[in-house]
Amino acid sequence: MNRVTFTYKNGRERLMSKRDADILQALGHGTYLTRDLIAGRSPAPMAESEVAKPKRKYTRQDKAKE
Repeated sequence: MNRVTFTYKNGRERLMSKRDADILQALGHGTYLTRDLIAGRSPAPMAESEVAKPKRKYTRQDKAKE
């Protein structure tokens, strides 16, 4: 059985079968990497366009009418 390390969104890591990890990842509970990819992992650099964009400020619609 192919075993992978699944990382939940809260940071918890758990060793499980690839089949179970595929299901949890499809449901949006986290991500997984196979054991051979863990050693070569590096953080992806952020694009300049993502850094330069200002964050939008949202207001609640029910409060805006008052």
